[in-house]
Amino acid sequence: MLDEELIRGSKILIVDDAEADRALLNHYFQPRGYQVSMATSGREALEVLKSDSNFALVVTDINMPDLDGIDLLKQVRYSRPNLPVIVSSGRDPAELKQELGRFNVNWISQKPPQKDVLDSYINDALGKNHYSPELRTFINDLVLGAMGSTDNSLKPEIAGLPFLRFGPELLGDICVVVAIYGKDIDASLVLGGPMTWWNRIATGFLGKHATSSTSLYDCAGEFTNGVATKLRNHFLSRGHTSNQAPQYVVRSERMEVMNSSAKAILALPYKALGINELFYAQLHIQRKEPEDPRPVETRA
Repeated sequence: MLDEELIRGSKILIVDDAEADRALLNHYFQPRGYQVSMATSGREALEVLKSDSNFALVVTDINMPDLDGIDLLKQVRYSRPNLPVIVSSGRDPAELKQELGRFNVNWISQKPPQKDVLDSYINDALGKNHYSPELRTFINDLVLGAMGSTDNSLKPEIAGLPFLRFGPELLGDICVVVAIYGKDIDASLVLGGPMTWWNRIATGFLGKHATSSTSLYDCAGEFTNGVATKLRNHFLSRGHTSNQAPQYVVRSERMEVMNSSAKAILALPYKALGINELFYAQLHIQRKEPEDPRPVETRA
């Protein structure tokens, strides 16, 4: 089950043309601490999703004017195939299940949804994506420590609550991806931020300004590789056989490497002195079937 910190950081999108039904769902989610956004039609929902890629869950009606739930699902499944979706509708669930089968809808609820039913759905959708507080603290310490030792004038700090999101967009103008893999675990660590951040980090590595994009990317890769190596050692110390792939640097808003499974992406935001934009550590872990039946310790 998700802990309070991740609940308060994660975003839910409610899509329904009926004000009373939106209010009912909001009354369920907000007291639990989620950040709730509202849309009154499928078209409005698409605009919200286009402007913000950091949603953990969509709850939508089907019968709506302008753009209904079916058309919304077509678009959502094209752009975010693994984003969990709950359909809450006045229509017969059995009928909807057959109609919506091709859209990989995770759960269907009759209106008005019962709290115990929603509790079960939310636990299935996000509870399995729980990254433990100990792992989150370890990553924060790794990233902040590496930044501080590279350029202590950055004075890096945690910028807000961690949150769950579903790709494939990456957060940051420049992102460095490192894969960590083994017989029982696959992980992708991505560090991403604006050019200003990476220039400051590169300056710390080189002792002078990066003179070309190539030197900047090399420094960004070296920095991220060092963080990833310590994360890999963390997994090794807990009995996970793991290897580390060569890092690669990308300048893109879309990367399918972060969309390879239904596992949520954990995002950890950071801020720095004199830099307005945020920097992010993003972690995607997909557990394989282990030969050893003991539970994977990096998940709660």
